[in-house]
Amino acid sequence: ALSGVTFTVKLMNTSGDAVLKEFSEVGNLPLEGNYAKTYAYGSKVELAPGVYPVILSATYTFGGTERTVPLATKQLTVTNTAPVANAGPDQEITATAKTMNVTLDASASTDENSTEDAKRNDITGYEWKLGELILSTEMNPTVSLGLGVHEITLTVTDTCGATSSDMVKITVADKSAPVISNQTPDNGAETEDKALEISAVVSDTLSGIDSSTLELKVNGTTVAHTYNSETGKVSFQASDLTETVQNIVLTVKDKAGNEASSAWSFTVVAPAVPGISGALTLNPETVKRRIGDLSLVVAANNSGNVALSGVTFTVKLMNTSGD
Repeated sequence: ALSGVTFTVKLMNTSGDAVLKEFSEVGNLPLEGNYAKTYAYGSKVELAPGVYPVILSATYTFGGTERTVPLATKQLTVTNTAPVANAGPDQEITATAKTMNVTLDASASTDENSTEDAKRNDITGYEWKLGELILSTEMNPTVSLGLGVHEITLTVTDTCGATSSDMVKITVADKSAPVISNQTPDNGAETEDKALEISAVVSDTLSGIDSSTLELKVNGTTVAHTYNSETGKVSFQASDLTETVQNIVLTVKDKAGNEASSAWSFTVVAPAVPGISGALTLNPETVKRRIGDLSLVVAANNSGNVALSGVTFTVKLMNTSGD
């Protein structure tokens, strides 16, 4: 039987040339008996992935001589599980400006090697990239994105350098239709001008006007228009409009496909033409000198297309020569 035996367990580094942790205890080994002991390493093995030798030895004194006997060697394999990146659900943002602030969320990313409930404390790095552009290295950053669809890649890194990536699609959508204003001539106006300019102004503060979609109709017929991209003015020079109601419809889309339409009308009327017709009646047409009575009866009619006011009617009795 042996007594006072020191049992030693050594955890070596992966090269086997340095002790990382050591457990020892003195025990007795009776004849035809055995010794058993469990050593608790700890709740978390803070070792990098690799293979670590674990050596068991016994040291005892017998016959006045101290002896150390290697008993067993095992290989402890430490593995690491890569983190799982989670960039959150796809998002669609309705744009109110050409660039919008968007919050990205990597909080659902996990690493099973973590020790806290959220399973994140083994993750040491977050990286959000749009193409080759690094947007942020924060877990939940707010970034500025322009109109369109953006595929953003999240990469998370754990304490061992293992990585995982996930992609989220962020759509910044223009859902606002263009604005049509300054319709000319004014809706409901009347004009004698048969050769005038018909125009309006189109604008879109987000994706911009798609000029290829502009269509201007006069009385149901599409006309050739001009468009000034700097002012937004759409115009058509009419040349011989008929004297009737002119129905105008202008339609346009922006570069996001949102459509706007404006309808208005004006009336081309005949030019104002004054005219008077009249008659003069003498009653009687023959009178006796000095003793006859004479009446001059005047009748007038409006033969034009405008009312007349302040008309002076004049009757002149000429001499027999008429001069």
